Amino acid sequence: MGLLDHLSLGHQPPTYYKKKHYTFGKMLGSGTFGEVYQASRIKDQLSVAVKVIRKSLLNGDPTLVYKEIQVMQDIHHENIVELYDWFESRNSFYLVFSLATGGELFERISQLGRFSEQDAVQVMRTVFEAVAYLHSCNIVHRDLKPENLLYKDKSPGSPLVIADFGIAKTMRNEEDVLTTVCGSYGYVAPEIMRRRGYGKPVDLWSLGIITFTVLCGYSPYYYCEDSQQMLAAMERHDVIFDKRYWWGVSEGAKDFIRGLLHPDPTRRPTIAEALAHPWLRGDTALDNDLLPDVIEQSKSQKTFQRAVKKVRMLNRLRKLSISSDESDETSGANTPKTQNNNGNRQSGSSGGASNTASSAKSMDSFVSAVENITKP
Repeated sequence: MGLLDHLSLGHQPPTYYKKKHYTFGKMLGSGTFGEVYQASRIKDQLSVAVKVIRKSLLNGDPTLVYKEIQVMQDIHHENIVELYDWFESRNSFYLVFSLATGGELFERISQLGRFSEQDAVQVMRTVFEAVAYLHSCNIVHRDLKPENLLYKDKSPGSPLVIADFGIAKTMRNEEDVLTTVCGSYGYVAPEIMRRRGYGKPVDLWSLGIITFTVLCGYSPYYYCEDSQQMLAAMERHDVIFDKRYWWGVSEGAKDFIRGLLHPDPTRRPTIAEALAHPWLRGDTALDNDLLPDVIEQSKSQKTFQRAVKKVRMLNRLRKLSISSDESDETSGANTPKTQNNNGNRQSGSSGGASNTASSAKSMDSFVSAVENITKP
């Protein structure tokens, strides 16, 4: 290594040398903490996605980044984005993921010439099987939503993958209770909104919302004017299947969704039970073309969708607060294992300060922001 290389690496973290292994291309998107870039791994020209997280936006606490890395390092599934590598500079973290350029789930559906309930079964079974893998690893995603379901490429047979594990959590055991208020508005289970302890069933709730929306193009609680009305409807188990838009959908699908959206998490199916349901096995699905109604209702939701995009900086509550009830999420995390230049495993302390903001106030602020923007 020459003098200029030494100067450029001066005072950089030990893993910074990895940056030279990639050539960076266009920006694919941006969010609260930074940007995502398309890049190429020099040794084999593999196209990858690099999430660049700015340390200045972490309030001095890199815990969430370390936890995302720790979760992702143990995940290897064809329908889940893979973390290939990570490194850091003085100013940023760099997370190198498998690239998904085929667009979001609903973008792909809207481009199809035909979309039936049978097609929906194929799509959703892929997602449920991926979540089953996560739950077998005691991982709760906590942010399942259509925006996080991506196609790897634009080919008709492209695999669908689950992305964004920024607030995923590994449970210590089946009895472990999570308490952090987090998730995305409209997909959060009622027990999270009530700030009660929760676990894997919150992912089943989110999958129920997604399944409902895939089949009709709108949210089951679109009519609710505020979060209180929405929570009340959830807890009454009000799941309304408007005949105007559900005429071509089987009773098996409706039964499946009702189970997933049960307000009592102990009465929701487990992921294994969901996979065994006749509808998700394809036994009851009809072949009527649902696409015209799905597109029509999706268009009618555009005002809401635009509003949600305006508050994407807020709809990740983990970016606003971390509940003090989960001590392992607030007391700092160990630096994830990585390879140093000699190929040896190394770890260290994050040294980050705990975020002491109130999670309850964060939920109220988040919901209020969404409601204010979406009001006509």
